Amino acid sequence: MLRFYTTSQKIVLSKFSQNDMNYSKWIRVRIIGSILVLLFFGTLFDELCIKVVIFIFNLSVIVKIALLSIELKDINYSSKISTSSLYKNLPIYSILIPLLREANMVNIIFAHIEKLNYPKYKLDILVILEEDDYETQEAFQLIDLPKYWSIVIAPSRGPKTKAKALNYGLNFVQGKYVVIYDAEDRPHPNQLIDAFQKFCILPKEYVCVQSTLLYFNYSENLLTFMFEIEYEILFQNVLPRLIYLNYPSPLGGTSNHFKVEIIKHLKWDIFNVTEDAEIGIRIQLCGYKIAKLNSVTLEEATVNILDWIKQRSRWIKGYMQTYIQHSSDIKTLCKIFGIDGMLIFFNIFLLPALNLCISPAIIAMNYIHSCQYNFLLLLSFSLYYCITLIIAYKAVYSKKINMRFCYILLYPLYTMIQIIPCFIAIWELIYKPHYWSKTPHGKSKLQKNMNFNNF
Repeated sequence: MLRFYTTSQKIVLSKFSQNDMNYSKWIRVRIIGSILVLLFFGTLFDELCIKVVIFIFNLSVIVKIALLSIELKDINYSSKISTSSLYKNLPIYSILIPLLREANMVNIIFAHIEKLNYPKYKLDILVILEEDDYETQEAFQLIDLPKYWSIVIAPSRGPKTKAKALNYGLNFVQGKYVVIYDAEDRPHPNQLIDAFQKFCILPKEYVCVQSTLLYFNYSENLLTFMFEIEYEILFQNVLPRLIYLNYPSPLGGTSNHFKVEIIKHLKWDIFNVTEDAEIGIRIQLCGYKIAKLNSVTLEEATVNILDWIKQRSRWIKGYMQTYIQHSSDIKTLCKIFGIDGMLIFFNIFLLPALNLCISPAIIAMNYIHSCQYNFLLLLSFSLYYCITLIIAYKAVYSKKINMRFCYILLYPLYTMIQIIPCFIAIWELIYKPHYWSKTPHGKSKLQKNMNFNNF
């Protein structure tokens, strides 16, 4: 019989009160204050500012080169667990699936979760729906769900973020481990078993393993190709090195597996629109560690530019929120990550947006000064383009993905046009810091084009 959880809103009401208003005002003051300071110094010391920004821009490139030049080594903590012992000791595994206005995706997510190779009687699957999302609720009522599936109705009070839904769903989790999946996710059938095996061989301080995220519809158009290159770089090159060096490691938005006792204690930040990245940093700041899981989850890349702008602006806004939140405690950051880790933290969460926003102003100031910095600007752009191109080429062709080389040539330019969602993110950070720009799913024409052998 299908279980519906509609527990009293009191479970979450204590987290919402005036904190939302205070948090918004605090962010607004810091952002506007920073902009005014930059304008003040930019006006008085414009030539110096040009040189400083060019240096910072080049610094981001240097950090990328240094990070990606590090050779990863396999760490064997213990011998591999035998298959018989592994299957004998499988624990109850919980799955949280937060959905919002995803009625068209109900049958798809149900089909792909059912393909997981894990004993059904040891699964605890919780679909978290918003109280006012009647369409998705009705879509689930049309499916004959097995008894290990449950529907959790999250109260509408408070920010309508994924983090709020996840925190609410945690109250009903019964498993020892829990994983997060989104509406369009297609996890590898053995992912839960692989994650459990990973937890078994890792030391106790490892409380989260992050799966690899890639796109099943990467070949659909130019934009989806750019997405695939981006994720290949992040999940196959950058994130494994960040985790290996215990540097600040932002998690992906899905397919992260947690130890339930730890995540129930930490919880997600309900006001952050990239709760995945923020919880990754907080896990490390609390003295725990993250590991990388080679198992793949295929997602759906957005197929049109408008959806891309909305999604990207939310990601940039969330990263800036995370930077603002954790940069206020520099002492702890330095203690946990070191000075080099602080540089990585700055390079991941703030520097990309900073470069995108300030670059147009610097180019304009250069023309005011009779283009005397043309050489430096051209050199910086050429360095950025060449290094980004090499990184993209290496990431794509190491996986032998069938992709036209002309698309890879465009990737550095793709990273630079993110200036549009970047300005939207700053505006929203000031006026709508907790607004969740919903990404629509199910728009891809390649819904059935999936083969894990290609990944």
